[in-house]
Amino acid sequence: MPHPTLGEIVVLCVVPMQGSGAADERAVQTYLRETLAVYKIPRRVLVFDEAALVQTANHKVRTAPLRELALARLAAERAEIAGHRYGES
Repeated sequence: MPHPTLGEIVVLCVVPMQGSGAADERAVQTYLRETLAVYKIPRRVLVFDEAALVQTANHKVRTAPLRELALARLAAERAEIAGHRYGES
């Protein structure tokens, strides 16, 4: 995701598997800290329904609409990440 001072930040967008329950943001980040470098750990974990995602004819998720969806979610939540509040002009 774009960030005015950092350039960009990592935001993970997930669709939980059916029957797996809700995804816990802290649990996902903790799990990823065990295997990824610090700069690759997502600042936020956003959960989406599969129906909300735009897919190609080959059933791959289109990234541009996903970025817009994630940015809209951050703005709606007025999320603050590394000193920047999304949703403010």
